[in-house]
Order: sequence, then C-alpha cells, then structure tokens
Amino acid sequence: MKAWFGRPLLSVIVIVYDIPREARRTLYSLSRTYQQGVSVGDYEVIVVDNGSVPPFPAEYVKEQEGRFKYFYMDKARPSPARAVNFGVRQSRGEYVGVLIDGARILSPGLLQYALRAFRAFRDPVVTTLAWHLGPDIHRRAVETHGYDRQMEDQLLDRIRWREDGYRMFE
Repeated sequence: MKAWFGRPLLSVIVIVYDIPREARRTLYSLSRTYQQGVSVGDYEVIVVDNGSVPPFPAEYVKEQEGRFKYFYMDKARPSPARAVNFGVRQSRGEYVGVLIDGARILSPGLLQYALRAFRAFRDPVVTTLAWHLGPDIHRRAVETHGYDRQMEDQLLDRIRWREDGYRMFE
C-alpha cells in the first residue's frame, strides 16, 4: 500500500449498501486508471458501507489505483445521512463530493473539470446530471422492457465502457 503525502484538493465520499456489482464499477470510474487529467494526489475516495450484509468486499476498494479508503458502518440506519457525515469527517480534502448512491459510473473527465472549477472560482458548487442505463428510466425499463442485471452487464460489456467511458452516452 502506498503512503500519500499532502492534502488532496477533493474528497469523494461514496456510500454503498448491498450493491457490490454496481459499486465496484463506481469505484473503478473514480480510479486514476479511468479518470483523465488528474493525478493521484489531487483527490481521495472514501467508501462508506452503510451496513451491507455481507459487507462490501474491502478488496474491491484496495484494487483501485489512487487514494481509496474503506469504512464499514455497523448498526447502520436506513438513511445514508449518518454514513455521509462519517465520510465527511474522515475526509482530508478542501472540497467534498458525495455519491449518496454508490451505483454511479462517472464520466472520465468529471474529476478533472470539478478540480478546474475549484481552482478557478472562490466557492463553486459543482454538480452533474444522472443518466440511466438501458432503454428507459430504470424503474420503467425493469417493468416494461424486462431490463435486468444481465441485460445491463451485456450492454456495458458491448460498449467497453472501461476503455472509453464516453461511450456510455451512446
């Protein structure tokens, strides 16, 4: 394990709960391997498992390139608020980003442009749009199109999102 020195500009808090498949993708999309135009020292990722049973595998966090930390919340509540607050207390960055639902795949330049905003403006608020995978809004896709995990896995494999995350917009 590498020791990183210096304070990162950005801390990204990721809350996970019983979604190991999805959260593993999210963490990869936050890794230095995937993110473009940033260095490992620019940001850290703090993963807080909000009481999953079984716990989210810590090895999924350790396999990522970058500053990643993992915490498990025992006796967690259904609301992610306590887990978010805990993650923020663990953070070292000047700015904090929160992914309340760890089932997100970031675009490869998201952190680069967020960091640019932090450097360019005094107190920026940086946000992004959330898009659904599949043929419709997730709930409707499941109900009307039979969309399921297998279809989602095939879709992501077909576009090879790990090689070019911008293909997700196709």
